[in-house]
Amino acid sequence: MAVCCVEVVSVQVHYVRPSPCDDVAAETDSVLTEECRIQTNLPEDAIRNAQPLELVIDEVSQSVAAASTQPLQIGY
Repeated sequence: MAVCCVEVVSVQVHYVRPSPCDDVAAETDSVLTEECRIQTNLPEDAIRNAQPLELVIDEVSQSVAAASTQPLQIGY
C-alpha cells in the first residue's frame, strides 16, 4: 500500500482587485459593498490597491512552479 504525505511549504495571501466594470465601483468610491465589509472585515485599501485576478494567478503559478522544482522530501 502506497502512503503519500503532503507538506505545506508556503502559505500565501493575495487580495484581488475587482474588475472596473463591477456595479459597486460605478455607484460609489468604495470597491466593497457595505455588506461585504461587515461580513468579511476585509481591508478596503488592500482591495483597492490589489492586483487584478490575472496577475495574481500568474504570481501563484510562478510560486508553485518554483516550489515544484525543489526536491521532494518524504518523512514518515
